[in-house]
Amino acid sequence: FDGITREYYLHLPDQIGSVDGLVFVLHGLGGNANGMIGYSQMNQVANDNGFAVVYPNGTFDQGGNRFWNVGYEFHSFETVDDVGFLVALAQFLQAEYNLDPDRIFSTGFSNGGDMCYLLGCEASDVFKAVAPVAGCLMEWITESCSPQNPISLFEIHGTQDNVTWWDGDLDNIGGWGAYLGTLQGIQFWSEMNNCTESTSEFLPNLNPNDGSMVISHKHLECTNSTEVWLYEVNGGGHDWPGSSGNMDINSSEEIWEFFNNQNTIMNVDYVPDWNLVGLALDVADASYNILFSESIEGTLFSFNNGYISEIYLVLGEGYWLRFGGSGTTTITGTPVNDLTISLDEGWNLIAGISNPINILEIEDPDGVIVPGTVYGFTTEGYSSA
Repeated sequence: FDGITREYYLHLPDQIGSVDGLVFVLHGLGGNANGMIGYSQMNQVANDNGFAVVYPNGTFDQGGNRFWNVGYEFHSFETVDDVGFLVALAQFLQAEYNLDPDRIFSTGFSNGGDMCYLLGCEASDVFKAVAPVAGCLMEWITESCSPQNPISLFEIHGTQDNVTWWDGDLDNIGGWGAYLGTLQGIQFWSEMNNCTESTSEFLPNLNPNDGSMVISHKHLECTNSTEVWLYEVNGGGHDWPGSSGNMDINSSEEIWEFFNNQNTIMNVDYVPDWNLVGLALDVADASYNILFSESIEGTLFSFNNGYISEIYLVLGEGYWLRFGGSGTTTITGTPVNDLTISLDEGWNLIAGISNPINILEIEDPDGVIVPGTVYGFTTEGYSSA
């Protein structure tokens, strides 16, 4: 990329048939991709949950340390475009493995965590959420931070971190360059996302011998259903909790849970008269007049040996719904990656998951689906799927 040979390790989950997202894991200053595989233990979480993980390598600085270019004072002459590289890598892997572009995320440790903040500011059209661990928000980044899309952020940080200081270093005493304190950075992101509610709670102190405990701070009700979280590791150091330092949480599991619960925005086109519709996201309110506000009242019908008037859509069920004109509706919810659907003898109206799949990927252990009888419906009529 940009005339430089760049490297990465890619881990695909055991069940490659339905990869549920892509997570970038960025190493710290002087670290490398191989080290982050063992330190983060993200591969096991990926296998358990069915997502892909990529571990890119930073380039070498003048001291021979791999780094991510976030504008440290001693890297002032470095010109490597790491945002461009990570964006290009994300787009390549998304196309190569047919991954959902709305399920690309980034986490990272220390310098890799700082890079996550920069990605959140400059590449929110590609990365849908970021999760820095022991990272910081450089002051210079805040001066031009204007994400194209609101983006969720989750920071995990120890209050006794002796590398990336909890209280920040706006006076640049440490020589890295000025950076915000952890609470300042979270407040900056929360205000940028227009969050209106916040909660704090102590998490269970599962390991009383690790010298630390975790306090969860969450900023909620933000623009586009984004969220801003902070796990304050009280007494914790410069660590990836679960691998070193605090052992009350498994950072990689917490990060994936945060990523996995991020809302997806789906635009659904409709045409005049009757449309076949379904629910491909898990939503807060599944009533048709909320999801499809422009539809004609009283025209949502399911089918079970006859048409049945309905008010609410159910995951996996298909419906007829009538509109007076053409248009687009926007639905926000969490992705649905697998469904078990009950079928009746004869014809059924069904809906699928959040991403298109090949008919051959449908598991039919009882052999109840008659081959060649799955149809879609468009303005031109029925078509074989």
